[in-house]
Amino acid sequence: MSITMKDHLQGSLLGVRIGDALGMPVETMSPAEILAATDGKGVTGFLDAIQTKYPDQAMLKKGDPTDDWQFNRIVAKSLIACRGYNQADMARRHVAEKDVNMIGWGKTTRSATMELATYFASGGQYGRDPNNLPEAKPDFGGGNGVGMKVFSLPSAILAAEYGAQYRYPEYTLFRWVEQLTMLTHSHSDAFFTAYALAVAFDACVRDAVYTSSDAQRLLQKIDFELAKVENASRYRDVSATRKQIGRLMYCIGNPGKVTENFPPYGLAIQSVPFALGIFLTYPGDARKALLTCVNAGYDCDTTAAMCGSLLGANGGVEAFPAEWRNFRPDFQEPLELGERLYQAFARTSQQTS
Repeated sequence: MSITMKDHLQGSLLGVRIGDALGMPVETMSPAEILAATDGKGVTGFLDAIQTKYPDQAMLKKGDPTDDWQFNRIVAKSLIACRGYNQADMARRHVAEKDVNMIGWGKTTRSATMELATYFASGGQYGRDPNNLPEAKPDFGGGNGVGMKVFSLPSAILAAEYGAQYRYPEYTLFRWVEQLTMLTHSHSDAFFTAYALAVAFDACVRDAVYTSSDAQRLLQKIDFELAKVENASRYRDVSATRKQIGRLMYCIGNPGKVTENFPPYGLAIQSVPFALGIFLTYPGDARKALLTCVNAGYDCDTTAAMCGSLLGANGGVEAFPAEWRNFRPDFQEPLELGERLYQAFARTSQQTS
């Protein structure tokens, strides 16, 4: 079946929404704790919140999203409104969202957003200009806060390229991911892992992944692109991310090995290769891929959201089981946003659906 560009974009956003909601109930829990709480069955579908570590998430119900979907909505809406990437608008939308809710926000994102809020509230006298990096702190800022929300960037660029609006999409993607990272994170791992995800997204839309050889080709593409941009970025140390991609090449097809080598504890340098590895192991089986992510535990709403976005980019909306796609009326929101993103960037004369 031929998949339209719009379907790729809609499928990717839907994958974030589904993966986030599947992982929400057991975020922070270990695999053993998940099994104990589910009578040994593990998570097999949407559940009310089970975890108790985060009180503000403990009241969430079946299908509710967390910050993963919240931030993807922010990024998509800014791109649509600006018909491109606008750092000031993106920053203001992050600041506005903190007044909606900050459920699940990591410390790095919270701190950086408060700096931006102070900057805007003071007319630029205090706080941090969104075009400047946050202050670097040792052992701080290497989490998933950028990788979890990066997917609308390659979506917009692919739609624009499809409409012949951008001649240099790879350069634009690199710069857009760098700017998005600068809003909240100063750590190299946060940038380069997010860029790796964006490159993976772009690659599997252009040439879908079906086999292990396809998976290896995609990983080689990621490594090649990472090597190209190292000296062009404010984020200089790409070595850790490239090392992880190299290790991942020997784990594809073995989910146990992926989990053992890249435990998804919440650091991007582990979580991104984990999500990539599970996607590349089960590129045509969204149910198995997402439930594998979720039942591996820890930051599983984010790893499932990352994996889900790649699954949707690869296979479109119908990559996901119908009962998941139609679980709640608000699961239509990703499809509506995907439609708007496509319409904003692709020329009307070029549309195919």
